[in-house]
Amino acid sequence: MSRDPIGKGWQVILDEMNGRIRQHCASTSSTAPKATAVSKFGELWIFCDTDDQVIRDLITQARKQASRTCDDCGAPTTRQNRDGWIVTKCQACIDAHLEKIWASTRHSPT
Repeated sequence: MSRDPIGKGWQVILDEMNGRIRQHCASTSSTAPKATAVSKFGELWIFCDTDDQVIRDLITQARKQASRTCDDCGAPTTRQNRDGWIVTKCQACIDAHLEKIWASTRHSPT
């Protein structure tokens, strides 16, 4: 199954979440659980097998923050449906992405 890579805007959110999880685990003398983060359907999905409610809450906070943050640049935005593609990008990043696509499909006259 193909999934979009995590953009720089969401990577900042993940880094902050990971730092808080490490602090929590250090204060409780526990080991930080392994987690996997992916972008799917314009949402940040974080898979983590833990019973620790503090860690679960930190994950929920990160997912909520990502739902209002451009995954590319970190600007405030909302999830949008763009021609069937569900994205969480600001208008500037959508425009830049579309420009790349259009540029790659343009053919120079021969």
